[in-house]
Amino acid sequence: MLKERLHVPLLVFLVSLCVGGTLAHAQEKLSKPQFMSRYAFHISIAKLSSGDRRFDWNGRVGGDMDLVDYGKGRTSLFAEYEVVMGNELRSFDPNQGNYTFDGASSWRFKGTEFAAAFHHLSRHLSDRPKTEAVAINSLEGRVLRHFETAKTRLDARGGLGKIVEHAFLDYSWRAYGDLTVRHSMTSAVEWFGRTSVETFGVDPEIAGRDKPQTNGRLETGIRLNGKQGAVELFGGWEHAADAYPVDRLGESWALVGFRLSSR
Repeated sequence: MLKERLHVPLLVFLVSLCVGGTLAHAQEKLSKPQFMSRYAFHISIAKLSSGDRRFDWNGRVGGDMDLVDYGKGRTSLFAEYEVVMGNELRSFDPNQGNYTFDGASSWRFKGTEFAAAFHHLSRHLSDRPKTEAVAINSLEGRVLRHFETAKTRLDARGGLGKIVEHAFLDYSWRAYGDLTVRHSMTSAVEWFGRTSVETFGVDPEIAGRDKPQTNGRLETGIRLNGKQGAVELFGGWEHAADAYPVDRLGESWALVGFRLSSR
């Protein structure tokens, strides 16, 4: 089991640079390798409807990039910071911060992308005592596909991974899938919908649980496209299997928010 070294984001970041990884549109084969061929960022804030005072707002900031595209595939990196705010101690009370680093190298075959990936998640409390690490590392295989018509674009991803190191969390494997649909209404306005499901198998010897734990999220809204960026206004629903880092309890809430992103 991992000890405090899971608290060193720099180490994980360096490992991610070596391995690469994120979801993006399938690209045409390149005549020669390209360095830093794609970059995207996002920042979002959402109001949560939970009756639990620990879950009032959720914010995320992150970015993903293709470090190198070698035509038949690519090596990429994704990083995101998530803050969860409640109202226990003050009106806006950041009570947890979660870090995700994710990397993969892929191979394209007949419009489908196959990737080998490294995934890291670490969870931290803010202004509260926490004496042990809460984190996982997993090695995964992924499949990605992009579909496009004149007005509609669809991105699908699915993956399965083995948890190779963990701290506090009783997860043993990870399976996930997500789907994004975007439909053009005008040259600047799109409707979009997203859904994602993430399931963790558990080791009953750690915490006595014997059923898989599942996270799920649904959102839909309007995307306003500008020259260099876009704004998304969305609403939806989310279930978090282990919503608080040191409590093994699930929480669900409706949400409404906005997201700024690059084109």
